[in-house]
This record gives sequence, structure tokens and C-alpha cells, in this order.
Amino acid sequence: MRIEEFLKPFNTLAAIYSKSLSDEMIETYFDLFEEHDGVEFANACKQHAKNGRFFPVPADLFLLMPSAQKNKHVDAEEAWAICLESFDEYATVILTQQILEAKIIAQDIWDSGDKVAARMAFKSAYDRIIKTAPEPKWTVSQGYDPNLRDVAIRKAQDLGRLPKPEEPLMIEYDDDVTIQKLVNMAKREGYKPNPILMKRLHRIVDDKYDPDEEFMLDTLNREKRRNNFEEHRINELNKLSQKLNGSSGES
Repeated sequence: MRIEEFLKPFNTLAAIYSKSLSDEMIETYFDLFEEHDGVEFANACKQHAKNGRFFPVPADLFLLMPSAQKNKHVDAEEAWAICLESFDEYATVILTQQILEAKIIAQDIWDSGDKVAARMAFKSAYDRIIKTAPEPKWTVSQGYDPNLRDVAIRKAQDLGRLPKPEEPLMIEYDDDVTIQKLVNMAKREGYKPNPILMKRLHRIVDDKYDPDEEFMLDTLNREKRRNNFEEHRINELNKLSQKLNGSSGES
């Protein structure tokens, strides 16, 4: 936000709480909030003025700014709950590097069976780690259960911890379908033409594709390869037999 956007609501707050503002204090607050939206900051100041008994420290205003919350580390209790999920190999867990580091510290205690001590060790380590950590980056630790995986990822997307998937590619219906159009569309999406796929596309566009026929052709080709292999195997066995018989006759 611009300095003008910051000063108007901030000076209003100072007037409401009869707070004297030094240049150093104004500069410190502005440095903390400069990267945030001016309208959101003004709304946070207004909200605090309605409910706050004292002049706000920066954390008071950040709590009232939704965009700031997305870049905030979860507290130790929520982090421990996430850590508990990660002990289940079937569960997919969305966590931060800081949660993972604290988990590693508490892992041996957890494995020994002392759950209470593991929780205390985790929370202590986590609180220490996030004091100097940058803003959290959420990553996916995949479990074995695909259903649990989908649920966890959707939940994280709703919370803003993971980006939501892009809209699916919509292909407009076109009566004049050509192979070249299909190839161009595939190239735009980053795909490389597959020779077998292209052959089938030709047959589809030419209205000659028959799934039953395709199955029969595949079956015949497999049978032909099997017969060729069997014929080759018998020939090789015959050659070996003749060679062995010739050797025994000479002796």
C-alpha cells in the first residue's frame, strides 16, 4: 500500500486511543504492513477500533487481515494435530517444513511409547523453529489411501494452503475435425504425438474405428508373435538335437 493509504487509518486509530506517534513508530508499522492491501489494512483498523480496548500492536491488526493469516504459521496445537496425522502411513498430510522438523525431533520419543513427552517435545521445538522461520510453504506428504489423499488436498485448497487446480480444458465441438487440429491442440498443451495414437486418430476421424476390430487385430498379432516364437524355439531345439546326435555318432 502507499504511505497515504497507511497514514489515514493509522492516524485515526492514534486519535481514538489518544496515542502519540513518533516518526520511528510510524516507520516501523509501515514497514510491517507496506506489502499488504490498503483497504484491508483500513478495515482492520476500523474493526479494532470497535472492539479493542488499547492501541493495537501489529499482531492485533494482522489477526484481522485475512490475507496475512494465509502466510502465518499455525500455532503449536494445530501443528501437533497435523503431526499426529502424519504418523498414519495411509493418511495424506499437508504440512510445512517447520512441522516436519519438529516431528523429526519428537519421533524417537513417540516411537518409545511416551505420547505426552512426544507432544511436549514437538511443541517446544516447533515454537522455537517458527520464531526465525520465513512464511510457511505447505507441501503434500502422500499416504497410501487415495480417497484420504483427495479429501486432504481439497481441504488444504479450501484453506488456501495449496493452489486450486486450473479449470479443465474445454474443447469446443467442431464438425470439421481434422488430424492436424488435434495435433495442434496437443502441442499447445505440451503433448508429443504418439505414432500409435495418431494411427488410431486417423481411423476415428475417417469413421473406420471399430473397438471389436481393434481387439481382434491385437489378438491376432499376439497369436502370430507367439506362433513365430514357438516355431523358432522348435527349430533351435532340432538344431541342438542334431548337433548332439552327430557328436555321439562320432564318438
